[in-house]
Amino acid sequence: MLRPPRSGKQLALLLLVLAGTATACLTGQPPWYRELGAIGIRFVTAPEVKGMMDRGERFVLIDARDEVHFQNGHLPGAISIPAEDAPLNAVDARRPKRLLYPERLPPNRTRPLVFYCGGPAYHLGFRDIMVMHGGDKEWAARGYPFESIGREHEHRDD
Repeated sequence: MLRPPRSGKQLALLLLVLAGTATACLTGQPPWYRELGAIGIRFVTAPEVKGMMDRGERFVLIDARDEVHFQNGHLPGAISIPAEDAPLNAVDARRPKRLLYPERLPPNRTRPLVFYCGGPAYHLGFRDIMVMHGGDKEWAARGYPFESIGREHEHRDD
């Protein structure tokens, strides 16, 4: 059985939790969206990324899963830069996921980056960073193409 809060601190804590939950439910976004958005990371959808590809927009598509998953199938034109294994909602904006091979990032820090299944590189000087919400699972659910090692890329960033 639930008991009412006994102190002002308990009531304040309860109200904070309820407010955060209500905000996430009303906006459809978890609280960490705001934290990452505040530092300039934009969230995009699979259809938005597919549209960017179809329009020939220049960006670097980064698969942050491990190399085995990348080799088994990845979004067309993606490069593999695995990130440490931690769920996005556990990442603190002050301590982003560590990229295992940051040297694979393009030297041009103004080039737009789109990560899926992990990511961001804002701590390495990049400022135009997007994260594809839903990752490869959302991409697959929409029936968009995948490629595996040895097959020709449909999207390239020269």
